[in-house]
Order: sequence, then structure tokens, then C-alpha cells
Amino acid sequence: MRSRPGAVALAVLLAACGGRGAAPPTATPSRSIVTPAVTPTGVMGSSIWLAIFRTSSDPADLNPGTRTLLERVDGAIRVSPVLCFSGLPGAMAPSDYVMGVAARTKDELDRLIVRSGFRAILETRVRELCID
Repeated sequence: MRSRPGAVALAVLLAACGGRGAAPPTATPSRSIVTPAVTPTGVMGSSIWLAIFRTSSDPADLNPGTRTLLERVDGAIRVSPVLCFSGLPGAMAPSDYVMGVAARTKDELDRLIVRSGFRAILETRVRELCID
């Protein structure tokens, strides 16, 4: 039986997006934190506004900013693999992680950016492919 490339790609994508806000196991698990996150849309594949503050190939590098962000925006936070979003610029490596905030509207996103105290390196509309 032949496997369909689309089905294989979807399985890989879903495996990569296993959980927003939780870094995958690393060699130093004590460096990773779990960030509770609430999906603003609640539907896989929903269109959202995303502001990205930092990116890294190692999610543990995002922990200090994540802690600060949690205190300021709580459930709007996103610490996720790039593969969890459709519509990001192609310059981002598929293996990278992003730290940012998500909102249903641009106005809401602007308010979250101000509350965060971070400078966004990217603000864009994307489809969120991973949900809790």
C-alpha cells in the first residue's frame, strides 16, 4: 500500500506541534518551563494575528523571555515550533521555535504587544495549526 505524501506531511506536522508552550525534552530538562496557554480561537487551522518577539533553534533559550511574557500576557503567549503556523516568512527555519503573542484581531494584538514590553520582530496573520 502506498502512503500519500500529504498524509505523511500532516503526521510529521502534528508530531512537531505536539504542545504549545511546552518545550520538548532536552538534555537539561530543568531549563525548560511549561507555559499554560489558551488558544484564542480554539479551532485547529484558525486564522490569528501573531506577534513574534524572539526565535531560537533551542526552545530553552526562550525561557527567560517566556517567564516575563507569562507575567504580562498569560494565555495569549505562544512558544511553539515554526511548523505550528502556516503563513510565516520562508526565511524562518522549520526547526526553529518562536516566542510571541496571539490574538483574534489586530487591535487586540497591538494591546498585547504594549502589555508585553517586548518589541515585535514580526506581526502577521497566520493559521495556527497546533492547539492544546
